[in-house]
Amino acid sequence: MELNLPAMLQTAIQVENKRWYDHAYAMQPEERLRRAYVVAQTAMSQLIDLTGQTALAHQNAADSKSVLTAYVAVVDAFFQIAARQSWSQLIVMTPDEQVAIMQKRPAKSLNQQALAVQQFLLHSYFDRQQAAFKHAWHLVLKWGLVDLAVDAKLLEAAFLKTDR
Repeated sequence: MELNLPAMLQTAIQVENKRWYDHAYAMQPEERLRRAYVVAQTAMSQLIDLTGQTALAHQNAADSKSVLTAYVAVVDAFFQIAARQSWSQLIVMTPDEQVAIMQKRPAKSLNQQALAVQQFLLHSYFDRQQAAFKHAWHLVLKWGLVDLAVDAKLLEAAFLKTDR
């Protein structure tokens, strides 16, 4: 299934901007960017915790609705970073690129994958590296759609709702 990433991105940006406007938040642009990166790190940590990636003992799998909700928060954080950095073009992918991600094998180590995402994400902030952000974004998409088996239709539907 091909995700309508441009529509998802636009809706996410509109919802976030409305939230900021409705609550009259005031924050300098650079601090708002920093906040977006911290929100992404926090959302990823919550998803990792929810899925039991770091548990030493076997945990019961989280229900798919909880995983979807946590994954939406991660993707939304990436959308907000892209918007703040003016890197929205890095979010949009061709159908072939999306198919290529969906056909990848599940990661052997989700912990290693999470560390890679964090490293790329930090490089994208501290070094302003667009390529690092793009790699992190692709890993996040694969993490959710392949490794966590998040349903693409449900993911898209979650983003196209404006009342979240």
